[in-house]
Amino acid sequence: RDWSSDVCSSDLNVTRTTDMTLAIEEHTDLTVATQWLESFADALASADPTALAALFHADSHWRDMVAFSGHIRTLSGGAVIARHLAAGCAVHRPGAFAIDSQRSAPARAVRAGYTVIEVFFRFETRTARGRGIVRLDPACIGDTPPRAWTLFTEADEFKGHEEAVGGRRPRGEVYSRDFSGPNWRSEEHTSELQSRFGISYAVFCLKK
Repeated sequence: RDWSSDVCSSDLNVTRTTDMTLAIEEHTDLTVATQWLESFADALASADPTALAALFHADSHWRDMVAFSGHIRTLSGGAVIARHLAAGCAVHRPGAFAIDSQRSAPARAVRAGYTVIEVFFRFETRTARGRGIVRLDPACIGDTPPRAWTLFTEADEFKGHEEAVGGRRPRGEVYSRDFSGPNWRSEEHTSELQSRFGISYAVFCLKK
């Protein structure tokens, strides 16, 4: 009897079972993450501290970098977190919550010795665009809604003051083609003088 064929068949079955388990787990993690984020957005929209408290463990932690509080702040305790989130809703008006497609998909990870479902997401407030990370307790998968252990939020950029990158980067057509023309610093200086004093001026180059 060719035992090698049995071994190969067994290995193949194990591989298929593992792949199926990972696929189911990945789907479950995405489902749980989406459910929590939607519940979080709804609770914030209604500024309901009771609904917000239901989304966090009693022993949970939130680190905010300006996005929701206007300050750098760390809070602990589900009830405390919920109260501060609800209080800031009228001012900051958070919304547009979505899982961040440019980061890793929701997945299991070990953080500080605990297995969690780590979720990267994006959102907006009245004045800023932000991003965040929430770590959910996998033991709460059957709960409605699932509960968070830690939450991190930060203002990534402020509306009207976006970083000049990508399509917003200065193109520099003039001084890219004409080295005798004004460079970006000259253009910036001219713009500053015009905005401060309401004047325009010209620079003349005298050549012998």
